[in-house]
Amino acid sequence: MRKPILLLAVIVYGVFVGISMHAHLTQAEIDYARALAQATSEIKQSPKHVQGWLRRARIYSDNRVYSKAAADYSAVVKLDPKHAEAWQRLGEEEFKAGRMSESIKAFDAYLKLEPSQKPHHWQRGISLYYARRFADGKQQFELHQTVNTQDVENAVWHFLCTVRAD
Repeated sequence: MRKPILLLAVIVYGVFVGISMHAHLTQAEIDYARALAQATSEIKQSPKHVQGWLRRARIYSDNRVYSKAAADYSAVVKLDPKHAEAWQRLGEEEFKAGRMSESIKAFDAYLKLEPSQKPHHWQRGISLYYARRFADGKQQFELHQTVNTQDVENAVWHFLCTVRAD
């Protein structure tokens, strides 16, 4: 007789714990899960359309899941190698994930599509610094100075690259 009661108590406790754990989810966590499920469903329905991949990548990025965001942006550029925004975002996500050489490759692919943006591309300079490509970083920050003369951070990064390059 005790075993069924004990089993019932364990089941009731397990249900209670499950309910109370679910009750502790924040609205943001619930919204994230719903948005992620919706974007994933969109990808499954139309895997060759970039919109679902872009949506899910943004969701991952907004929630600091940088490696997964980078994977989704990679899927976009495989589907559409001329998707400049995806190359740019891929570079940003690779940087946040700590993969500097991949970040630089993505930024370079973006700049091949949008060469007029090279002077504005301070993010590439920071990736170059962390990749220990100081001379290239110095050159990038000098170029950025031509379009943003009041950027104090640019001057600091330029100085850091200059000191390390010499």
